[in-house]
Amino acid sequence: ASMIPMFLVGVLVLPLADAMTAPLIQAGGGGVSEEAARLARSLISFAATVVGVAAVGLVAAADWIAPWFVSGQTPHDLDEAVTMLRWFSALLALSAWTVVGNGVLNAVNRPLAASIAQLCVPVVTIVSILAWSETLGLRAAIAGMIAGTFLNASIAWYVTSRAGASLVPLFPGRWSDLSSVYRNYIMLVIVALLVGLTIPINLAFAARLEPGAVTAWALGGKLVQLLAGLAAVASAAVLTPHFGRLLAFRRSSQLAGDVYFIVTVCTWLSILMALVLFAFLEPLVLALFQGAENSEGQASHLAGILRVGSLQIPFVVAMTLIIKIAAVSRQSSRAVAAVAIGVAINLMLNVLLVPVYGLYGIAVSTVAGSASSATYMIITMRRHCGLDWAQVLLLNGSWLTMFGLAVGLSYQNSAAIAVACISMLVVLAAQWHAWQRGGESSLRHPIADSKTAELAA
Repeated sequence: ASMIPMFLVGVLVLPLADAMTAPLIQAGGGGVSEEAARLARSLISFAATVVGVAAVGLVAAADWIAPWFVSGQTPHDLDEAVTMLRWFSALLALSAWTVVGNGVLNAVNRPLAASIAQLCVPVVTIVSILAWSETLGLRAAIAGMIAGTFLNASIAWYVTSRAGASLVPLFPGRWSDLSSVYRNYIMLVIVALLVGLTIPINLAFAARLEPGAVTAWALGGKLVQLLAGLAAVASAAVLTPHFGRLLAFRRSSQLAGDVYFIVTVCTWLSILMALVLFAFLEPLVLALFQGAENSEGQASHLAGILRVGSLQIPFVVAMTLIIKIAAVSRQSSRAVAAVAIGVAINLMLNVLLVPVYGLYGIAVSTVAGSASSATYMIITMRRHCGLDWAQVLLLNGSWLTMFGLAVGLSYQNSAAIAVACISMLVVLAAQWHAWQRGGESSLRHPIADSKTAELAA
C-alpha cells in the first residue's frame, strides 16, 4: 500500500526539489523577490497538477493494482490492501506542498523551519502508533503519516507565506516561468526511475534462487537504502542550496574548494561506516537472527550478504552528492548516463554471477554498478566541480584502499591490513595537501570572485 505512492513521490516529486533550487535562488538572489514568488507559485501549480493526477489515478486503479502484490491472499486481505492504498494516495497528493514548500524554505535560507516541518511526519506517526495501534492496527500508522504530512505542508505553507511566497496553486498555472526547470526536472526524473529500477532487477534475480532469498536480499538492501536516504535528505536541505548560491553568485573558487572538501569528508566518513559494518556485522546479525527459526548457517549467510553490500555505501553517498551538484549546475544528463551505466553493469554481472554465487553475486553486482556510476560521475563532472585530475585520482584511490582493507579483513591477513591502512594514511595526507593548495589558490584570486558576485547580484 505504501510502496507505489512512495515510489511515485520519489520519481515525480523529489526531483522537482533539486531542479527548482538553483532557479529560485537566482530569481530571488538568496531571498524572496517578486520574481521568486511568481516562480514558487508556478512550481506549486505544476507539482499539484502532477501529483493530483497520479493520486486520482491510484484511487481509481486500486482494485486493479492491489492483486498484483497480494495475490493468493484472502478477500479480506485484498480489501485491506485496496483501502490502505487509497489512504496512502493522500500522502502522494500532499507531497506537492511538502516538497515544494520545504524546497522554497531551503532556497530562501530558512532551513530550520524546513527541518521542523519535516520532523512533524515521524513524530506524529510514532505518537499515533503508540496511542492507537492496538485498536486501529496498521491504520494507526497510516493516519499518523497522513496527519504528520498535512502538518508538514501546513507549516511550510505558513512560513513561506510569511516570507512573501504563496503556495496557493494557480490554475491554469504560469508554467511558462518553468522553462529553466523543465529539462533539468525531466532528466532527474529519469535518474530516479533508473535508480529505482535496480531494486526490482535485484529482487527478480533473488526470486530465482532458493526459498527465502528474496526476504534475505530485501533485508540486506534496507541498510543501504536507509543510509542513502539520510545522505539525500541532508544534501537536499544543506548542500543543494549552498551549491546553488555559489553558482548563482559565480563564486567558482569557493565552489571548487567546498565541493572537494565535502565530497572528500563524506567519502571518508562513509568508508569508515562501511568498514565498521564490514567488520562487525557478522556477530551482530548472529546475535539478532540466530534462534529457533534461523540456523547459524542462515544467519551467517545473511551477514555475508550484508557485509558485501555495505561496501557500496561510499559510492552511493558520493553519487548522491555529485547528482545534487549536477542538478544545480543543470548537468543532469550526465547523471542519467552515469546511473544508466551502473544499471547496465549491475544487470550484466547479475546474469554472469548469480547462477554461480547466488545472493553474493547480486551483492557484488550491486557494488560494481554503484562504483562504476560514481567513478563515471566524478570524471564527467570534474570541470563543473572545479576538480583537477590529481584530486579525482585521489578520490578513486580512497575507494581502492577501502577494498584493500576489506579484503584483508575478510581473509584476516595482517600484512594486507597493514598495507591498506598505510595506503589510507598516504591518500588522506595527499588529499589534505591538495585541499590546502586549492585554498591558497582561491586566496590569491579573491577579487575576481567578489567582482563576479557583485555582477551576479
